[in-house]
Amino acid sequence: MDQTTYNLASLIVQIAASIGVIGTLFLIWNQVKEAREATRLNTLALEQNAKAVELNAFSCATSNLTEIGKLFVEKDQLRKYYYHGVPVPKNSADYESAEAIAVMMLDFMDNILFYVKNYPELFPEDQWHSYIDDMFNSSPIIRDVLNQLRLKGKNWYDPDITRIMFRVHPNLSDGV
Repeated sequence: MDQTTYNLASLIVQIAASIGVIGTLFLIWNQVKEAREATRLNTLALEQNAKAVELNAFSCATSNLTEIGKLFVEKDQLRKYYYHGVPVPKNSADYESAEAIAVMMLDFMDNILFYVKNYPELFPEDQWHSYIDDMFNSSPIIRDVLNQLRLKGKNWYDPDITRIMFRVHPNLSDGV
């Protein structure tokens, strides 16, 4: 092979290699562009999923509060034990129902405190703490049930519920 043929072959190989490099760079650029778009779509999907979780939490809280409200429509004689500061006599025919509703309300408060901590934009702390304060102020049965569970060592609820109860009623004794 003479020098001219060798130089021409070498030039053709260099051009082919350059075309290969350019083609590879194009493929890499295209893959980066596709990865960027996939990342954008995944981020959008995650944001939508997060919003769906928030809306589900809000819907659950609303539904639970509505169910509690329905109980007081169906059993209106029990309202006074939750909203008017009237203690439930232990020998009352209403005691077991009132106690069960108190547990239900404590469960609701526990859920709300979880939502307050995890979704503060949907569940403003000051508003929900005010609600819980009001319930502890107006319902001896809720205080009694929580305090009795606490005295039995049954820590079923977020410790903040107990702290709120004692902040609202610091005079509660260990014997209730």
